[in-house]
Amino acid sequence: MVETVTPGFVVELFGLPGSGKSYLAEELLRISADIGLLVNLPAACVGPAVPSLPRRARKLGLAAGQMLQQPVPSFITMRSIVMFQRPRTEGLSRCVQWAITQRLLTSAGLSPGVHLFDEGLLQALWSVGLRGDVTPTLRSLEQRSGRYAMPDLVVTVHVSIDEIEDRLAARLSRHSRLQGPPDPIARRRELARGAELVGSLVAWWEHVAPGPGRLIEIRNDPGRDLHGEAVALLDMIASRAHLASRPVA
Repeated sequence: MVETVTPGFVVELFGLPGSGKSYLAEELLRISADIGLLVNLPAACVGPAVPSLPRRARKLGLAAGQMLQQPVPSFITMRSIVMFQRPRTEGLSRCVQWAITQRLLTSAGLSPGVHLFDEGLLQALWSVGLRGDVTPTLRSLEQRSGRYAMPDLVVTVHVSIDEIEDRLAARLSRHSRLQGPPDPIARRRELARGAELVGSLVAWWEHVAPGPGRLIEIRNDPGRDLHGEAVALLDMIASRAHLASRPVA
């Protein structure tokens, strides 16, 4: 029997598209079942596996719920997003994404157990920064410490740009923003910008959430033992979240 405590323990997997966040999430879920650790994916309710119409309805409901629950902080943050996006219509999409993420993070933090996000706080900010200037939004958040939902732990997944290019090229889906530029030089430049943005947001996270145990950085290059990384990560999560689990072989 698994012993849980309230509130929940929220983990965000952060990195470039193609870095292996989704694969790592699947590995963590698989291993967690073997060791008796309850882990769930709150964002699965609006994930690509959900049919289009229900997914859109849920997203609108989550965004509206966040605006009703936190109207002033949400408006201030979303205004900073829209003002510095290119084009402004792109900013509206990023605002909806921000509101949905905040609603899911808030609910997860209030629910017992371990909650795993592969699209969380930093990933939402990364989407903002890729097509605009995220600095004003970061400054706005710093001025409102405690007024927005944050993960308890960020796990940054690093992969070389060469490997990212190969993985994105092999994808059947075309959802990633880094798959867009058809020109190889432009695509490479976009990848480099995305990687630099990941580094900047990790530095920001270390600034706003200082202290040991708030950030873990792992590599997912070819030949890397991601299974071993996942086992060690779950062991640390169980210890941090005060959850009982069985040892894994």
